[in-house]
Amino acid sequence: MRRLPPPRNDSGSADYTTPAVLAAGTLAVGLFFVTTHLALGSGLFREQRAMACAGILLSCTLLGSGVLLTARWAFAKWGLYIWQIPALAVSVLAMGWTAPDIAAYVFPRVEERFARELGDSGRCLHRSPYRLEESQTTFSGRDHRRMTITPLQDGVPPLRLDNALHGGLAHLEPADPASRQILDTYGC
Repeated sequence: MRRLPPPRNDSGSADYTTPAVLAAGTLAVGLFFVTTHLALGSGLFREQRAMACAGILLSCTLLGSGVLLTARWAFAKWGLYIWQIPALAVSVLAMGWTAPDIAAYVFPRVEERFARELGDSGRCLHRSPYRLEESQTTFSGRDHRRMTITPLQDGVPPLRLDNALHGGLAHLEPADPASRQILDTYGC
């Protein structure tokens, strides 16, 4: 595609600072969407709002600075082209569009964590009465971090799991000896 003439500074030499600043600022906006969704998905924004805001601003600043230096160097070496504008716009749109999915993958809801760790195909509870589709799930305990899975079949004891927090990173663990025995029975 067509090469654009380089911007000039007051002395008339090529100065790529302005397009590099625009590229860095635009990509920082895209990163803002991703980091904000990560902070929301992890629960950090709910629990430590100041730390979440600081992390968002720090990551946007660091990435923006890195892109600024890299873009200024790349523009000086290879020049400005018209295709770089839509490529930058598509990159930011993709970051904003996929931000919720990235956050949901990194910090999944507790039902998704249960499926990944214990309930999906190939996992120990997949063909058991403790599958979420065949049971009732309730939450209790401090900050609702205990998940109780009560099978709909009569006579099957409930399974209690700790660390059942939306966006949590710690693995689900049995909350009592009876739950540990249930997991051992199914080879978990």
